[in-house]
Amino acid sequence: MGIMTISLFATMLMTAVPGNVSAAPAWQVGDKWALAGEKDIGQIWDTLAPLITSSFIGSDPQTNTGLTSSSFDGEITMGALFEVTAVTASSVTVQIKIAANLTISASAVINADFPAAGVYSMGGSQTPTYVNKDVSISSKLVAASSGTITAVMTSDTMAIESMDATVSSYMKGYIAVTNYPNYAYNQAQTEVTVSYANFNAPIDVNALTSMHVVISPAIQVISDTMVVGDVRDASSTMTASETISGSANVGSIPASIRDALFTPSAAQWGITGFPINLAGIHNPDTVGIPINDGTIAATSGPLVTNIAYLRNKPVNDVSGSVEAREYALQQGGSTDVFTFLLNPANGHTIGSTSIIPMGDAQVMFTTHAVAVGTTQTTISKINTQVAEKQSYATVTGDISGSGGSGTSSGISSDMLIIVAVIAVAAVGAVVGVVVMRRKK
Repeated sequence: MGIMTISLFATMLMTAVPGNVSAAPAWQVGDKWALAGEKDIGQIWDTLAPLITSSFIGSDPQTNTGLTSSSFDGEITMGALFEVTAVTASSVTVQIKIAANLTISASAVINADFPAAGVYSMGGSQTPTYVNKDVSISSKLVAASSGTITAVMTSDTMAIESMDATVSSYMKGYIAVTNYPNYAYNQAQTEVTVSYANFNAPIDVNALTSMHVVISPAIQVISDTMVVGDVRDASSTMTASETISGSANVGSIPASIRDALFTPSAAQWGITGFPINLAGIHNPDTVGIPINDGTIAATSGPLVTNIAYLRNKPVNDVSGSVEAREYALQQGGSTDVFTFLLNPANGHTIGSTSIIPMGDAQVMFTTHAVAVGTTQTTISKINTQVAEKQSYATVTGDISGSGGSGTSSGISSDMLIIVAVIAVAAVGAVVGVVVMRRKK
């Protein structure tokens, strides 16, 4: 069900209670706690660089391929503020305000031997002449999300009953490329035309997403009886509905890219060109995502969680050092995809690690407990950023128009996908590490 489903699914898995601890205090309306995280994603450039190179070079028989120069700077900042908003004899309601910001500045020059511009036979009878070219790419992007998630749990076991969420997001920036290789295939004449294009494409994306989730029966993912080394499996049925509105626009891209994106198959989904109207997307088939004009009808499916109790470890909370319990959401039987730390004295989550696959490597994003006021300031700043759809220059204070080292260049579509994955996983990490304790 898309980005919101991913984030909410992570939240549900982590909203867990190891219940019968006599020292656990009762939560009261107005109780608050907070998490925050920052990461310099420039540190993952060595992992991303081969992916960018392969996206431009592909499997064609070019030679002398290499990344001759590059620079990459980026940062993720995020915060989550938890507040108990209602307590009754049967339920507890917690509101989670979330916000995350991503900035990227990147440039690279890829050198390779490419076919010379011209028309070639597709039958293999004509050997193309190869020429050495530099493909220069650069980009500056800013993206942010802010919103609210409301979780309702049973008061006796803190099992999750329902969740509602609304998140507003945007992305703004540009992609510039010189010597972008175009391959135009004429199947009727069995010819391919090779050409090279320069472009500078502005990016403007905004989206408003809302979701309603009901879990029946309510799911409690951590048992009172768990000890270090235990793995608990829990299952239920999740029914979710979702709506999305907004638009996505990328300007000044070559016709070959537009043709590859806006195919007859995409047109059946209401996607015919830029700007894309997100509220106009619909599934023409009876299988797959049941989306109609930006609305995904209520759909039910299994919800299964596998949580391991890894260890007890000393961790700094806002009030000092505590002996925290570390749990992990596992995938495939033993692979940790999230780990999170619980303060047994008050039932608050005081840290987490999101493990993001990135090619053959992994990127770790961590959060830690902070003072409520610190996260309130972060969230307020990002809320303003999202409302105003602030530019990269406004957010970072950078007045330069180039993408690094004075090179006029760009970044690949695969790189954009990677950036989006990082942003979504980061938000999911913060949203997904809410661990509630049963009250006594």
